[in-house]
Amino acid sequence: MGSWRRYSMVVVLAVASAIVFSTVGTASAATSKLNTIYISAGVYRARLGTTDGTAQTRVGLHLAKSGRDNNYQGQVVYYHFFGKKRAGGYDVEMYSNKSRIVWLFAIFGSTLKTTKGIHVGSTEAALKHAYGSALSKRVGDIYTTYWLGTRAHKGTDFYVRNSTHKITEIDVRNW
Repeated sequence: MGSWRRYSMVVVLAVASAIVFSTVGTASAATSKLNTIYISAGVYRARLGTTDGTAQTRVGLHLAKSGRDNNYQGQVVYYHFFGKKRAGGYDVEMYSNKSRIVWLFAIFGSTLKTTKGIHVGSTEAALKHAYGSALSKRVGDIYTTYWLGTRAHKGTDFYVRNSTHKITEIDVRNW
């Protein structure tokens, strides 16, 4: 009888520990992922390549506006704007093709950060420090574009305004 009680107590403690630790782990993971930009992948739990219906529920921000644009560079696209409207656009703008597959997250809100802490408003120097030689660069008249990944497919673009040397937009894309 004594060993049965000890065994029961061990099982009860093991189950209680598992519940406590899984709850703590889940809370930490959810907190760390919220407002996170994942390079070449997506925002929060929304990912490139998924349907916009699925991704829309995983962005982690309030849907402000959505619709269909019949003439986006000669194509049909669907747009979903999340969060607050900013000078350049909404906090997050998600675009999908006519098959409703997500191909772009355009980020204008400064509360979303990459896993290395880079966000809209970060300096060009901070971007270079965070990603170093992994960055590729193209200088334009108004913006310098830095990118991670390939230019032709999945990647993440950082638009730095030349006059301020600050990031004004981050695009996570697949085109």
